[in-house]
Amino acid sequence: MRILILALLAVCPLYAQSPSIVFSEIMWMGSSASSADEWIELYNAGSTQQNLRGWTITRLTSQGEEAMLTIDEGIIEPGQAFLIANYAADHANSRLASTPHIVSAALSLPNNKLQLSLYAGSPKDGAPLIDMADDGSGM
Repeated sequence: MRILILALLAVCPLYAQSPSIVFSEIMWMGSSASSADEWIELYNAGSTQQNLRGWTITRLTSQGEEAMLTIDEGIIEPGQAFLIANYAADHANSRLASTPHIVSAALSLPNNKLQLSLYAGSPKDGAPLIDMADDGSGM
């Protein structure tokens, strides 16, 4: 009996429950202040705090999937949002009403064939895919 259980565990690995972090809003088209006034909001739909350190957001390009942004530091509490923006809220080119957790010029979103993926680490290292957002033509 013990051998059968071990054999099943080898064939059917146990997976940890994936974090409940999702893309909740994507401002891809810019604003009246600037076409580059873009941002991404992540939301923690889970019941535990999540450390986003080292997580990667990728985008689809004509050459394939490429890393757009790796989060250096960031904690997202349950039921809370985490905002990543191209400009700070007080910048002349921003229409944000909230202060972003991360401001990065690396945030650049296409106006069509949009596909973003969120990984809990580097996809090159085999990190698990957590969420994907697509405009319907990105895939």
